[in-house]
Amino acid sequence: MKLYSWIDRLFDTKEKRRSCLQGIVALFWLWQYLWQLLFFFSLFQVVDYDTLFEFMTGMDHYTSSIFVNMAYRFISISTVSFVSILHSVLNSIDFMTILFLALTLLWTLQTKKKPLIWFCTLNLLLIFVVFVSLIIAMKSTSLQMVIQILHIMAGFCLGVTIVLFMWLLVKFVHSMIKRAIKSGKTA
Repeated sequence: MKLYSWIDRLFDTKEKRRSCLQGIVALFWLWQYLWQLLFFFSLFQVVDYDTLFEFMTGMDHYTSSIFVNMAYRFISISTVSFVSILHSVLNSIDFMTILFLALTLLWTLQTKKKPLIWFCTLNLLLIFVVFVSLIIAMKSTSLQMVIQILHIMAGFCLGVTIVLFMWLLVKFVHSMIKRAIKSGKTA
């Protein structure tokens, strides 16, 4: 019964439930961005044919990221079309991803609009740049051009992912400190 009482006190107000939801969503996206940072940093290290195929053989290590998983499935398709892009997006989403995306949607419905717009816009820009870069790279005639396109994509995506990671980390830490101070005053 003590555990039940503790859980009941943990979620007894709307603010506590909102903070818990924000924490879960923030941790999920921080995990996603961490894998993306590792992926784009590794991609940025590709300089020739050997390192490209070495990178491709180790790409399954990064499939914890939704975006990387989408890109990986997109690379493995034979023809580029809207249907193939949609197919790669839908095949990379599993139950846990749907659950966390639903929690993210729930979080966004109760968040201030301006930060939400930036968060969503940067994520959509990231997806757009990855898919457009991959389409251009798949139609390239030389390996050197493919590597240059991948470097540009990796550099841009590294920058965007670092911004998103840092913004979310600061927001998460700020809310945890704010909640700790608030609970310290009421205790």
